[in-house]
Amino acid sequence: MIKFRSLIHELHSSIKQAANEVEAQGIKHINKFFEIVEIPTENVTDLDDESIQKVKTFIDSDDTEAALSILKNHNEKLASNNQVRRVLKPKTMQMAFPDKDHNGPKISYVDVPIITLTPISSQKIQEVSIKANLEVTANDQNELFVAFPKQAQGGIFSKSQERNTSNVEIEIKLQGGETPEGLQKLIEGYERSLRAQIPG
Repeated sequence: MIKFRSLIHELHSSIKQAANEVEAQGIKHINKFFEIVEIPTENVTDLDDESIQKVKTFIDSDDTEAALSILKNHNEKLASNNQVRRVLKPKTMQMAFPDKDHNGPKISYVDVPIITLTPISSQKIQEVSIKANLEVTANDQNELFVAFPKQAQGGIFSKSQERNTSNVEIEIKLQGGETPEGLQKLIEGYERSLRAQIPG
């Protein structure tokens, strides 16, 4: 026997966890259609015109400390820029397309993002229905307690061979969710890039 409040709390937590797991399926699209690559950041090697002018002014005025400070900041900027950046790159596969040039027919190869070839489906929990036969009691503090009815044990000497059973019916309705707007825009961008590569 448990408190009715505890039962409702556990049911709510379970439904919420199930909804989160269904929604988390969308995150798997990232691992399915993208891969992480490292690319070097742009290196800055030269001082800009404004900094050069400042250094000259400080040197002319014998303020070498200020000039060295500008050069030091520039070197620190170089050190921070000489790093790699982790970015998501779409997984692609090469596809052959018939093409032609001044020499005649030929085959052109196009890198096609896999995300443009596969339909993206997502689901969300629309409704949860729970039906159960419960025994309800209350204590002196008017706290409700619930329990499943005990089953009557049948036997050869029992007056009735029928047993009282407690059934729990759980119905979960899933609804197809729309593709998030950001993902849809991303797919459309890859499709435009793909159309620009296809010959003809």
